[in-house]
Formats: sequence, structure tokens, C-alpha cells
Amino acid sequence: IKWRGSATKESLRSRRSCGARDSIYFYIAVGFFMIQKKMLIVAVR
Repeated sequence: IKWRGSATKESLRSRRSCGARDSIYFYIAVGFFMIQKKMLIVAVR
């Protein structure tokens, strides 16, 4: 039971850190996509 509790706690902690990292990568990807979109619009013009 102790091992199980510690394992769940570790998974929760790792999941939280992974979530933060994923959100950062997501924001970077969105920003990159928006920049590409603007570049494409400028290139078309």
C-alpha cells in the first residue's frame, strides 16, 4: 500500500511537470505557426 501511494504521488508530480512542459511547447508551436502564417500572407502580397 505504501509503495502504491508513493508511486501514484510520483506519477502525479511527473505528470504535472510534463503538463507544464507540454503547455510551453504548445505555446511555442502556436507562436511559430502564427509567424509562418504572417510570413505567408506577406509573401503572397
